[in-house]
Amino acid sequence: MATGATNPYLPPRAENSPESVLPINDPSSQQPTRVRYFVLIYSFGMSVLLYLDRFAMTVALPEIRGELKLDNQDMGNVTSAFFYVYALAQVPTGWMSDRWGARITLPLYVFLWSLALMGMSTATGLASLILFRSLLGLAQAGAYPCAASNNKNWFPISRRGFANSLVAMGGRAGNLLAVTLTPYLMLLVGFLLGWTTGQWRPVFCLYGLLGLVWSIGFWLQCRDRPQQHPGCNAAERQLIEGTFTAPADSQSVGDNRPPPRGLGAGGVLREFGEILLQIVISPTMWLMCVISVLVNVGWIFLVTFLPTYFREVHNVPLSTIGFLAAIPTIASMMGGLSGGVAADRFVRRYGLVWGRRMTGAIASGAAAAVYCIALAADHWLLLIALFAAIGFLIDFGLGALWAVYQDIAGPRVAAVLGFANMCGNLSAAYFSSAIGGFAKSGQWRTIFLIAAASLACNLVLWMFVSPNRKMTFNDCATGEGTPEPVPRRHG
Repeated sequence: MATGATNPYLPPRAENSPESVLPINDPSSQQPTRVRYFVLIYSFGMSVLLYLDRFAMTVALPEIRGELKLDNQDMGNVTSAFFYVYALAQVPTGWMSDRWGARITLPLYVFLWSLALMGMSTATGLASLILFRSLLGLAQAGAYPCAASNNKNWFPISRRGFANSLVAMGGRAGNLLAVTLTPYLMLLVGFLLGWTTGQWRPVFCLYGLLGLVWSIGFWLQCRDRPQQHPGCNAAERQLIEGTFTAPADSQSVGDNRPPPRGLGAGGVLREFGEILLQIVISPTMWLMCVISVLVNVGWIFLVTFLPTYFREVHNVPLSTIGFLAAIPTIASMMGGLSGGVAADRFVRRYGLVWGRRMTGAIASGAAAAVYCIALAADHWLLLIALFAAIGFLIDFGLGALWAVYQDIAGPRVAAVLGFANMCGNLSAAYFSSAIGGFAKSGQWRTIFLIAAASLACNLVLWMFVSPNRKMTFNDCATGEGTPEPVPRRHG
């Protein structure tokens, strides 16, 4: 019997073998196809576009402010509008993803936010800029919850850490592209068209067009689950489903979507209310939300005030600051991918509970320690190395964090992760404002201490995380405390 078809924790062998043409009802004679990686590449591309479109305005902000005759307070209001709408829309859009599946909702979200970005290119003042920026936040809110739910459907439990980390890494790559590519494209527009203002408008349209193309491609080529994809053979479905405990009322093995309910307005609202209630009353959910909040408190300084810190405290030349700010982002990408691989290996070696705990605890504890070292450092070269290490370590734990939501949420992954993202983004928005206050009075050490304390608390909280504490919802039988089987790798 082919090893790749019977052990879902070992990588499949070459797929273009004679066995791949055998009948679908004989999966033991087939080599698994690799459609799951094709779907994952699409999710990675979505994540790149998510952050590229979100942070392109950050680079173009001086040009936008000058052309539309706005001040810093106006631009602050535009940024706040995005984050508050983005945070508050997490749960509704996540619930929609669970209800209708990723094939419908994910391309819909990308299509709508691409239109919103293209709409921003037509803005003529503060009101229109806030409107389109808010629409961008509304449409982007469901992207990561939907991607996490899709990863659960397409990857076995021992490979979710890698899949989640790759999607999260796409966001970091998009951020890096936004700050490096956007200025050059604006210069190119100015050179080709002879424009002295408004160069950002065609660039936003170009980014939006990329999203429209992605949306059409995903809808045509991807499916909600392996059973629905014509290119996914029985051996790959067996590999993916081998660790699932299917609900008793599922129509097919591995069907993680909840059974559909009535589409009437009353039924839809009642379903949403029931799901929200189950999330709110779950102690495990609140534990994970606190962890998400504290992670954001430790992370937000790196992507907001780090350049200001180097400029004001260490007098780093302006020409060098952009390069320095990119280093922690690159380190975060490496940390996310490394953490995903480590999380999967820990699960296979130490079991589900300690595999998840170890990854999160190592990431939080080590990042807290590095923040403490930064308190005593006084040279900017050493400090950028320390901040790069912090970025690496924080993202090292993201794959395990997402995986726990997938473990506990049953078929409601998107709604559950959306609720946690809402809490995390609200805390990020609040702490960003607090950092501004501390920075204004020169209390940078206070910022580092708060970040270190938050991550140290997470080290303790991870010791209480149990992926086996399943959440229960009225429309599915997930089985409280019934774990998905995770056989350990032997030898």
